[in-house]
Formats: sequence, structure tokens, C-alpha cells
Amino acid sequence: MPPVTRSIVWKGSPNFGYPRGTHGQLGRHTWGKVYHISGGGTLNGMGSWFNNPAASASAHFGIDGRIIHQYVKLSNAAWHAGGVASPDLSNSIIRKLTRDNLNPNRYLVGIEVVASPGDVLSKSTWDSLIWLSDYIDQELGLGDQPDVHLGHNQINSVSRARDPVSVYDPRKVWREHHMAELTQAQKEAIIKGMLLGGLVDIEAITTRFDLRDTLLFAKLDAGDSQGLANGLQAYKKAIGAEGPKLIKAIDDTLAALAFFGVRAN
Repeated sequence: MPPVTRSIVWKGSPNFGYPRGTHGQLGRHTWGKVYHISGGGTLNGMGSWFNNPAASASAHFGIDGRIIHQYVKLSNAAWHAGGVASPDLSNSIIRKLTRDNLNPNRYLVGIEVVASPGDVLSKSTWDSLIWLSDYIDQELGLGDQPDVHLGHNQINSVSRARDPVSVYDPRKVWREHHMAELTQAQKEAIIKGMLLGGLVDIEAITTRFDLRDTLLFAKLDAGDSQGLANGLQAYKKAIGAEGPKLIKAIDDTLAALAFFGVRAN
């Protein structure tokens, strides 16, 4: 399938900078991205709110389906995550912000997705989110580490406990970045490995990778043991510290392959 492409529509907002209107407080100083949900409403409503000086709120980007609006330049500090309350100190970026008593808005890009708690994101919205996250990484030179992808709930677990985790997990954005770096052959090897290991079903696999048009390989060539080993190893790297049961299943399969002299390279 062709790669997802999106364009960004500039909308602007007066709500940025410390003091208001100060330029150049973010840009190459950026440490990561904070993912949000709007709590409801529409993208146009979000834009109206961010353009109201009395709102004292903004984000760099807003997403709804295939549409992406930008309100604040990446070089400027938007007002989206300033309040810190019972933060998640397991995240290295949040630890540094908290230790040095820093305003998160001075170091983090804000991304708002139009959604209410409990909603399920459409595929077009999810694809836009992945595309935009990658765009920001390229523009700002952010490292590809899981701690770069933050939920608002990790900064403020008191009043933002469901933002955005009631709708989507920012850590999945990081995992999708890893998967996007794999070749089609590697993805197919991963899917073979997952099927052979009984890890997930066909529907779950095709939904994750959007490879419905290439499922002929799902007949499974059990002799493709080297590709299977390489694919499983790549998938294990992609999921990182998440999904310990899945990692154990992968390790068990890799161990079985190693017994027959096949090791990932």
C-alpha cells in the first residue's frame, strides 16, 4: 500500500511564549512530545478556543481524521501541559523537569487529538498521528526513545488521568515508529513468526500492519526459519519493555530455533 501522506494547515494562536508572544523558546531545545485528547468537540472548535486570549491554552497541532491544523510554531512554546501534579517519575524527561522545577511547555511539543474519553480512534486519525509524530521528530531531531512520547496523564495524573490513555497509548506511537523502519520482508517474517508461535490471530495481525493485500504469505513457509528468527528478534526490539508475556513467547520461539542451530543475525 502507498505510504500515508498528510499536509498541515496553519491556523495560528496568540497563546504562546513566556511572556505571551515570546518567540524562540522551543525548537532545538525540545525534549519530547505530549499527546492529548480534546475531551470532545470539533477541530474548528479547538481552533477557536486556542485563538481566544482568555483561554490561556494552546497546542502546536490538532488532529481529526486526515486533517492536521497547526496553531503554534515548533520554535515557540505552546500552553498545553504546564501544570505538574503527581507526575510519572519513571520517565526520564519528567524526572528532569521535576528535579529542576522546569515548565514542561518550554521543552515539549503539544499534540491534541479530537476525541472524548473512551472513544476509539479512526484509522485515518491514527495514521495522521503517526505521520505527524514522525514529522516532528525529523524537524526537531528528536531521538527515537520511548520516553520522548509522553501522555498528559504522566505529567498531571490528578486532573488529566485519562488524557489521552482513555483513548490511545502514546507508547504505541513509539512502537509504530519502530515498525515503520522495518522492510516489508521483515514485517512478513514477523507475521509468520507470530502466527507460527500462536501469538496473535490473522485479524489482529492485518489490522496492526495493514497488510491485507499481502496475506498470500500467510500460508506459512515453515522452512523460512532464518527469516522467522530475524523477524521475531526485530519485533522484540520494536515492542521494547512492553508486553512481557509476548516477549516471553518470542524468547521461547527463539530458543527453540536456536536448539536447531538457527539464530537471529
